[in-house]
Formats: sequence, structure tokens, C-alpha cells
Amino acid sequence: MQTDCSSSKVLTRTISELKLAESSSERSKRTMAAFGEMSFADQLTAPEWLRKILSHRDEATARPLLATLFLEIGRKIQERDYSALQRWISHVRVGDTLPVVLVGMLRATFLVRHSLPNWPDLRIRVRKELEDRGMDPTRTLRGLEI
Repeated sequence: MQTDCSSSKVLTRTISELKLAESSSERSKRTMAAFGEMSFADQLTAPEWLRKILSHRDEATARPLLATLFLEIGRKIQERDYSALQRWISHVRVGDTLPVVLVGMLRATFLVRHSLPNWPDLRIRVRKELEDRGMDPTRTLRGLEI
């Protein structure tokens, strides 16, 4: 995963702006909504930012949340913490997650897919989900075939 310095700064600034714009009551409401949609085990082990992204329902406002996803995945790749990435992938319920998030997660982890035993399964499930939603998985997942 390669990013130039200016892209990294823009993503960091965007995330900071999102955190400042969100009041604590809004965060609490979103967290409670995410808890209601996840199993108890998921609630205990999924990071809050991941729960927020995976439970988000509005694609128009989900794109800024992808910055957090890419930064966190990039950090774990840089640290070579593949077990954390494995856990994060295991939390993805493709039927309940926006396509932009699903494809974003696959693309962000593609370079280290060989270190993530559950990555191919996620790609297969995402492909099927995209088909079920009437989307073109061949076009959407171009470059992610293994």
C-alpha cells in the first residue's frame, strides 16, 4: 500500500475533522446502533471504528469513513500485524455492509492477501454479495482475482 505524503496528510486531516464534527451524543448513538447489529462476541472484539464502518448504511456519507479504514489497515500492514487484519476480516458480514466498504477492505489488504488466510473467502463472499445486489462483480473487483 503506497501513499504519498500529501495524501496521508489529507486523510489525517479528514479524520480529525470528522472526529471534531461528531458530538459525543452522536458517537454514543452510533455505537449503540452498531452494538445492536453485531453479535456479543463481535461487540467485545471489534474496534469501535470498525464497528462504525461496518454498520454504516448511507453510501453517500460512508466515503469519509473509508479514510479511517485505509489508515488503520495501512498501520497494521506497516506493523506486520496480520493477526489483527485477520480478526477485522472475520468481523465483516457482507450482507450487512456497504459495497464501497467491502471493496475498499479487499483493495486495502490485497498486497498482503497471502498473509491473510481468510482473505480469499472474503473475496468470494463479496463477489456473491455483489451479484445478489445486481452489481457487476467482475468490473467492481477487477484486479482482485487471485
